[in-house]
Amino acid sequence: MRYNCDKNMELCIRQITEIVDNMDQIRKAAFYSDPKIEPLVEDLHERWKENDYKGEPLHYAKPKELELLLDLAKHYATIPLWQAYKIFMERSG
Repeated sequence: MRYNCDKNMELCIRQITEIVDNMDQIRKAAFYSDPKIEPLVEDLHERWKENDYKGEPLHYAKPKELELLLDLAKHYATIPLWQAYKIFMERSG
């Protein structure tokens, strides 16, 4: 089910957190090394830092950023383990 993160930001944050927290390490590594995710996570940590580390980094995401994170989290959570490993290894050089 696709959520509109404009209207359900907290729900989107909870879903992203649940999906990523329940991924095995290989899928999680592939997710965080994604060329769309890596710079976004860095940016969210910077926004979080600028706000004195209040809340969580995801609380500083825009709705469209949450939708991207949610879509890609769902994708990486369901790909075959061998594929996640291959993706991560190709990205890590």
